[in-house]
Amino acid sequence: MALAQVWGVVTTGIMGVMVKVEVDVAQGLPSVGVVGLAGVSVTEARWRARS
Repeated sequence: MALAQVWGVVTTGIMGVMVKVEVDVAQGLPSVGVVGLAGVSVTEARWRARS
């Protein structure tokens, strides 16, 4: 299992918050898993990212 780590910025109102994203790089079918307190907008974004 190989993990890749990248930094991104999430906007909250007019402020930006840095977030670390960890990605498992593996063979097989592509999939998306969200860990933590994911709201409805995160679940919808997951499906939009997959499209």
